[in-house]
Amino acid sequence: MKTIKNIRLKTPLLQYISTLAVALHLTPTTRAAESVDLNTSQRFSISGISSGGFMSVQMATIYSNEFLGVGSVAGGFFYCAKNGLQEQIAAGQSNLLGTNNLLLFEPTGKINSKTLAPEFRPSVSNPIFMSVGLCMGNPLLATLPSMGQFQYDKLIEPLDNFKKLQVYIYNGQNDSVVKNSMIQKLYEFYTKNGVSRKQIKVSQTKGGHNFPTQKKGLNACEAQSVPYISSCNYDAAGDILSHMLKKRLKPTTPNMDHLYIVDQTLHHLNADSNEIANLKQPTESIGGYGYLYASDKCLSHPDKCHMHVALHGCEMSDSFDKDFDELFQKQIINYKVMGMRSERDHPVTLSKLPTIEQRISKFGTFKFAENAGYIEYAESNDLMILFPQTWITAANYPYNPKGCWDWFGWTGSQYATQNGIEPSWLINYMKKVKENPKSYILNIKKPLVDQAQ
Repeated sequence: MKTIKNIRLKTPLLQYISTLAVALHLTPTTRAAESVDLNTSQRFSISGISSGGFMSVQMATIYSNEFLGVGSVAGGFFYCAKNGLQEQIAAGQSNLLGTNNLLLFEPTGKINSKTLAPEFRPSVSNPIFMSVGLCMGNPLLATLPSMGQFQYDKLIEPLDNFKKLQVYIYNGQNDSVVKNSMIQKLYEFYTKNGVSRKQIKVSQTKGGHNFPTQKKGLNACEAQSVPYISSCNYDAAGDILSHMLKKRLKPTTPNMDHLYIVDQTLHHLNADSNEIANLKQPTESIGGYGYLYASDKCLSHPDKCHMHVALHGCEMSDSFDKDFDELFQKQIINYKVMGMRSERDHPVTLSKLPTIEQRISKFGTFKFAENAGYIEYAESNDLMILFPQTWITAANYPYNPKGCWDWFGWTGSQYATQNGIEPSWLINYMKKVKENPKSYILNIKKPLVDQAQ
């Protein structure tokens, strides 16, 4: 991995990042620091990639008293999308424009000059552009939120908690999905809201939009495709965990028998492998199961172990099916139909269109848990690693067909508050699993290696 101060500076942004790196004395690996001055077993840390990075920042802002550290890999700052999506949906409905006006894209040959991202070309009238286009394609044009009203209305915990928050920020130099100028904006968000520069670590490699690892045989470092985990000669997971716990951690070979499928319904179910994809969802956007890596010691004495929560990105849920996603895109292009149906409500007149039952689980979250690098640090450092996951159903269409964590408001206008559907579920789930992890383990053979390949 190249440290930022060793990158050849070609742009003002890289010069800015380099200044940050020199000021913070950053090196390829986390420097040794003073012993942990917080009760790490009672508080959480959280990180994620892409939408999981945005969601990690969101969670650690809403519930700042619960976290000692937060990491963003190709994510961005809190409330970047504002309520643009909900506002545009409401405007479209009031104008009787319907859903056909909600996903307008420029012709293939054009690239919106404001987003600059060839992979993301919504027209200016598209509410997705209004909500996430700038955050992804040109973050320097996105405005930082005013946090006073959030605190006054008690929608988030007091930002005074940021004074004890360890922050990790990463973006690949070649990321064309979330431009790496987001590094600057996320850094500014934290420093303007009370995080000391000494508590922030900024890292960057030549990578694309992916989660970088030291492992061999994964996607190329510059790749931007499923499963979004790459061989970059950089151990992001180890750097994240070491920075947050303020000590150098040593990896060991994980025991795959300790990677468990866990109930996300909060009903302590006991399901067999034939029922796994049919577990009742706790919300429309959350899956019925997730994954937990925990040693025998941590299962028996969770009060003596620290829990880190690792969030997948878009197209990384077990429920994401690339082939089915392409069918949906063809549906939009050919039929201008934005929604998705199930077989039971599929009218004959739409028989050429896909139904949600045709989607096949591809086990992307399992691949993330297995390969991202977090679980290598669990056994020898008394860590539990929780991998929650979203789920794609007919409700995801048209606003979230790729199973992203909600950092842009598709679940409602309260998405970035304690009243948000996903944040309130996630914090509750984390606490319950941390308190009694054994009770959430499903009776399903592990791991799903054959199905995950």
